[in-house]
Amino acid sequence: MNPFIPYLSFYRSTKDIPDKDAKGSIVLGYLIDNKEDEHLDYKNPLASGFKLTEGRQDIVIPNVEPRKTYIIVLFGDSGNASPKFTITNPTPPKED
Repeated sequence: MNPFIPYLSFYRSTKDIPDKDAKGSIVLGYLIDNKEDEHLDYKNPLASGFKLTEGRQDIVIPNVEPRKTYIIVLFGDSGNASPKFTITNPTPPKED
């Protein structure tokens, strides 16, 4: 078992959230060749059901293919996408 669990903290300003009970979700996606499709994995959110007013959420990075164009998107009050980032994975997932 790998003792290292990669995670990411996602921060957001809470000043402009009109509904103080609004819940959010975070999904992983990626970009290809500067096209608009974000390839978002809606079926496997990285986090969901948290209050947007918390302003942050820790997420565990799943076992995915290495790529330099990953993004995460916060849903709840709008779709806020992160800048592109890289996930390196020494043991890529196996094909089913």
